Amino acid sequence: KELDHIGNDPQKLKAFAREVMKEYAENFNKGLSEQDIKYYGKIEYNRYYTHEDPEVKQGLRQRGEAKEGSHMHAQLIVSRKTADNGRLISPMTNHRGSNAGHSQKFGQFDRLDFTERCEKAFDRTFGYERELTETFQYRKVMLNGTAMQRADMIVAERNHQAKQAKEQSLAVEQNKREKKELAQQPEIKPRQEQQKKRGF
Repeated sequence: KELDHIGNDPQKLKAFAREVMKEYAENFNKGLSEQDIKYYGKIEYNRYYTHEDPEVKQGLRQRGEAKEGSHMHAQLIVSRKTADNGRLISPMTNHRGSNAGHSQKFGQFDRLDFTERCEKAFDRTFGYERELTETFQYRKVMLNGTAMQRADMIVAERNHQAKQAKEQSLAVEQNKREKKELAQQPEIKPRQEQQKKRGF
């Protein structure tokens, strides 16, 4: 849905990749910007079946065969040092700052927060109205949340759907009213035709 939203445009995907790297830099909480990150990226247009795919295991597809549909994506390779080689940065650190020296050296990268920030960056950059069920927060709760958290998320989704249905119904009713008002308006005839009937 996201690729459809940007029209499968590789330039827009590149723009999003740059937004991702801004979020990546900021998420270390070390005052870094995207200029401090050394990275290389390229756009890929296909994904391929691997030995782990069910279709390959069932003999329906061959390993290495291109998958059907639109699979455009960006591949990014990121250095573990800043662009000036002055600081180590690792997104795999689970450190949250209890050891000040270690925190200053490696940063405090929060991978869950990074995922949510990238999601919001896409929505903000391209005006994408994300459904609740498409959000990382929804998937995270439905996979790993407590029974109470999952129930709350299901209720929130139902409320969201009800609100959307109501808004759609109101829009349809408004459209019907406007059409009815237009149909009831008297027909305005051209001025020349009116003058002929008056004898001018």
